[in-house]
Amino acid sequence: MKKIAIIFLACTPSLILGQSLDARLEGKLKETLSPGTQNPVHNLLLYYEREGQRYHGAVGTADGKVAVGEDFQFKIASVTKTFTATVILQLAEKGEIDLDGKAHDYLAAVPFINFDKLHNYQGGSYGKEITVRQLLTHTSGLADLFFDRWQAFYSYWQEDKQRSWNPELLFEFFYKEKLHDIAHFKPGEGFHYSDVNYFLLSLIIEKETGLQLGAAMRKYILTPLGMNDSYFEYEEEPIGNGNLAHAFMGTEDINVTANTSFDWGGGGLVSTTRDLAIFVKGLLSNKLFEKPETLAAMKAPLDTGMSSYGMGLVTQRVNGEIYYGHSGFWGVVMLYNPTTDETFCLTWNQVNVPFNYLKLSAELLQLANDKGH
Repeated sequence: MKKIAIIFLACTPSLILGQSLDARLEGKLKETLSPGTQNPVHNLLLYYEREGQRYHGAVGTADGKVAVGEDFQFKIASVTKTFTATVILQLAEKGEIDLDGKAHDYLAAVPFINFDKLHNYQGGSYGKEITVRQLLTHTSGLADLFFDRWQAFYSYWQEDKQRSWNPELLFEFFYKEKLHDIAHFKPGEGFHYSDVNYFLLSLIIEKETGLQLGAAMRKYILTPLGMNDSYFEYEEEPIGNGNLAHAFMGTEDINVTANTSFDWGGGGLVSTTRDLAIFVKGLLSNKLFEKPETLAAMKAPLDTGMSSYGMGLVTQRVNGEIYYGHSGFWGVVMLYNPTTDETFCLTWNQVNVPFNYLKLSAELLQLANDKGH
């Protein structure tokens, strides 16, 4: 659900020499808290690791009342897309999916998709031409359920925030709002970030594995990497310590007021900063693929001139270094630098964030790399 912002950042914050890594990072996190505002930031949690240095901490409160801890769990929103893409690529390595095959070939029997209507552009129907690779890279041209019709979605959601969503209901809304008639370009001819791409990929995973999406992620990623504090919300029973850092939209506590199953394969996982660190380092250290070329293809952004999005991975240049990762709507960014073996996973609790999260990430990374301590 998260729009991807590609920002090239160079940051030179005022460094406090002589302080420990923990003191430098925790000081900046505490400085960023703003619990008493219209868009309160009640908490920030951070996992950072590089060259024997490690910070795993949290500041603030989970929900405006209870103190938050470093091992608290939270909704990771669109960071889930990296997991969805990873499972698709694992299945492709096994020969069970052809990345250049048509999505229609895998999902033709799913009645609520209707590939004849799915993608209409300038009088033509292109739904049957969309490939799996185009879904992975957001180059299908499909409109986005949320940002292309945000006000309509928000109004519908407001009518019943506890509504339990499923793929059929998602596509019912897609057609009700005529999103099929506002495709942005022919498949393969541009970039447009759309969760609908990842809904289709998730359906392909379920068809090819015979498992629910959450169970497939557990089999192919969570269990092999030992991610013991992560689970697919609304599909799996919660695991881990059960302590949650709540998501807020303004002053509204989403964990209390809303069911967020609407983002499914585009954003349905719950995790911790440590588990995300295990995942992104494991992924980019090639622990999840059999072939190095699979990871290389996943990292490589398509040459659209508009995006640094690969296959579920975003390339970010921060403070002159290249990181790979993803960000998420409820307030999370996951980054890894393969060159320096540097892991950075940060979450905050606010959708209407009162700061530039990429600038904050750059400042924290600069503080972490202060060699004057």
